[in-house]
Amino acid sequence: MSLPTNQVVQAEKKRVLILGGTGYVGQHLAIRLAGLSIDHQYASRKASNAGQENALTLDTKNKQDLIKALTNIDVVVNCVAGDFNSISDGATCLVEAALECGKPLIIHMSSMAVYGHFEGTATEQTPLDPSLGWYALAKCQAEQQINQYCAQGGRAIILRPGCVYGANSELWVGRISRWLKARRIGDIGAAGDGWSNLIHIDDVVTAIVASFYINSQTNQAEVFNLATPDSPRWNQYFTDLAVKTNAVPVRRVKATQLLVDAYFYSPPAKFIEILAKKLNASSHLQLNPLPPALLKFFKQQIKLDSTKAQQLLLKNWVSYQQGLEELGA
Repeated sequence: MSLPTNQVVQAEKKRVLILGGTGYVGQHLAIRLAGLSIDHQYASRKASNAGQENALTLDTKNKQDLIKALTNIDVVVNCVAGDFNSISDGATCLVEAALECGKPLIIHMSSMAVYGHFEGTATEQTPLDPSLGWYALAKCQAEQQINQYCAQGGRAIILRPGCVYGANSELWVGRISRWLKARRIGDIGAAGDGWSNLIHIDDVVTAIVASFYINSQTNQAEVFNLATPDSPRWNQYFTDLAVKTNAVPVRRVKATQLLVDAYFYSPPAKFIEILAKKLNASSHLQLNPLPPALLKFFKQQIKLDSTKAQQLLLKNWVSYQQGLEELGA
């Protein structure tokens, strides 16, 4: 059973390390742990965090740095994002370091991307498919490393969230709002009939904390899908978000416009963004490329089954309507 919030603080005390602690999930987790008086540190490769309370600066691809950071840690939460090497090689280094540091519990943040091109209802037993792209491949390889950790006597929980949203979510609120206001998306017809598999950030954090107390002693990681049971199809979300962010009226966007945007405008726009960032000239640049892969994602008929998480981690979800209420203009 999951532990209600008022019982978590009474459970066995844990010392927690958050890797990728300055990301969207990591920041919210650190705030929750502080509120629960759970001893924690958060780590990031950004040197700007140096000197801040509970902050560590480290490269998660550096085994020796990880060994030092994991000393006397009971739980490590792997929220590392970024490029292929950060995700895949970082998981390899984490496992190697954890095996030398008393085998702390690893909570690994994976993704629904591991299901690849699958369509239908995806359970935790659905076969992994790394063919979707570099991100899916990296996440699949990272999960393999986590399972190797369990095969060598470690304990691990793998969480596979859908699309994590909430206030200040750039990926699933900020950039979509800008596309809506620019009339680049809206009601996109059949191209937006896939399930959104949204999961509110508060529920993700609750699931992580509840995972600290799951008693798993198998030679494989315990896996949980995370998606709000009432999350809608993408077209419905686009319409609702447009209303909440004053991006109305919502227009019907034709498939040809989407294709031109994603395949002709967005690739050079992304290149310019990357170049501007390297030149430290990106502060006012707002090109907002629309990745071609998202067009396929918005119509993919995959729906995450989160029954297992509801039984063991999350009795009460932030409903879709509750989540919408905090997404103002």
